Amino acid sequence: AESEYYAAMCAVELENPDAERMMLAFVHDYPGHAFQGSANFQLGRIYFRKRKYDSAIDWFAMVDEYDLTAAERDEYRFQYGYSLFTRKKLSEAKELFKPLKDKEGPYYLSANYYYGFILYFENEYEDALTCFKVVEDHPVYSQVVPYYFANIFYSQGKYREVVAYTEPLMSNNRLSYYNELNQILGKAYFNLKQYDKALPYLEYYLEKNR
Repeated sequence: AESEYYAAMCAVELENPDAERMMLAFVHDYPGHAFQGSANFQLGRIYFRKRKYDSAIDWFAMVDEYDLTAAERDEYRFQYGYSLFTRKKLSEAKELFKPLKDKEGPYYLSANYYYGFILYFENEYEDALTCFKVVEDHPVYSQVVPYYFANIFYSQGKYREVVAYTEPLMSNNRLSYYNELNQILGKAYFNLKQYDKALPYLEYYLEKNR
């Protein structure tokens, strides 16, 4: 049994096409084996890598964290959390991201982003901002989080903060949600009764959304 497991593990690490078949065969042929928990984890990893998130969730759900090394546990939490996130199971995903967001390591930034995203949708704005601040200078997230900063400030009625934060960014039209940022900034100026400044941003938003 161990030989089959280690052969399947080699196939997984080498990303061989038959890794899935070999690991499924081990699980099927040796139920209750000491390596069963690890095998479940490896199958979750395989399906995660293939972006088959429903299958990844099914296998990760059978994993006992205590069967894993510390590094594997972090990988399991992130991949299981992300798989749940893609299926809008946000409260379950949140619990898996939570221990990773405070831990320096390969998942620190990603966990903060997704944890912050979930908090944002739960209207936990201050805690969401804390997470987004962790990732705001990272190339992957720096184009995305300005929208959330601006939207949170606007939702809190902090119109001057919207302007102070968003105005300097508007020269970068590659920002994600750039049209929506124009709308938020225009509405902030409107609420500050600075109608002459509001109008160009609102007109831009309307023009792009026709």
